[in-house]
Amino acid sequence: MPTSGSSPETPSSQTPAPASATGHRTVSVRLRTAPKIWPFLAAGAVVGALIAFVVTWISHADLVAASEDGTTEHSFASTFGFMFMIFAIVCMALAGLIFLLVDRVGRRRMRTVDMVVEPVTDEGEDTAPVKE
Repeated sequence: MPTSGSSPETPSSQTPAPASATGHRTVSVRLRTAPKIWPFLAAGAVVGALIAFVVTWISHADLVAASEDGTTEHSFASTFGFMFMIFAIVCMALAGLIFLLVDRVGRRRMRTVDMVVEPVTDEGEDTAPVKE
């Protein structure tokens, strides 16, 4: 059962069996779901950006209220950029760990199936060269 953000089941190894007189042979293949890492990392970056925005909003408002003349040493954008870099890196690292856990669960749920391989011929197809 593929999870959200996972690729279709892909063969991880093949064990060929002897071919029969008709050319068909049976192959034992292990199938598993393999998640993609980029959606996990992107989600981590988005969560990091949201956390950075909230922390910046709260801390910047406190700095403006605490300053005597209403000005601060750093702008909202520079504070947000700094916080974003910190929280994005931390959240992307956590998302990478979650990816590894999901991948390990996918490896545990790996199953072996038998497939019949049929020979493919190009009979009936037009193989004439294309004229430009």
